[in-house]
Amino acid sequence: MSNIMTRNCMIYFRNKRGVLVSLIGALIVVIVYVVFLSSNLKSSYPNLNGLDYLVNSWATAGLIAVASITTTLGSLSIMLRDRVSGRRKDFLCSPVKLGTLAGGYVTSAYIVGVIMSAITFFISELYIASSG
Repeated sequence: MSNIMTRNCMIYFRNKRGVLVSLIGALIVVIVYVVFLSSNLKSSYPNLNGLDYLVNSWATAGLIAVASITTTLGSLSIMLRDRVSGRRKDFLCSPVKLGTLAGGYVTSAYIVGVIMSAITFFISELYIASSG
């Protein structure tokens, strides 16, 4: 299973465009937040202290949620490409069990999701720290 997992992670991170597309969803959330939601929420509650920190933390949580979903689904697209191209049949002809093959796909999607979520977390924390 570890060989299949390593293969899938390498395929995912080798495709720079695929990684970028997976993070585009998170970028859209940030743009919507900055353009629309931030000023609207701040104007709705003018008397609250620390509202900037609360709103930025809320946006960070949404950003990480979107990034974790889009990147793991992007990683699972390798399974679909293998099925379409016929590589899945090659795997099934080998002495690899179907559960091991599926476990490799799921585990690699989990690892990709954790790595990309950590990256978006650190970027969003930098934004919160720079905004005060």
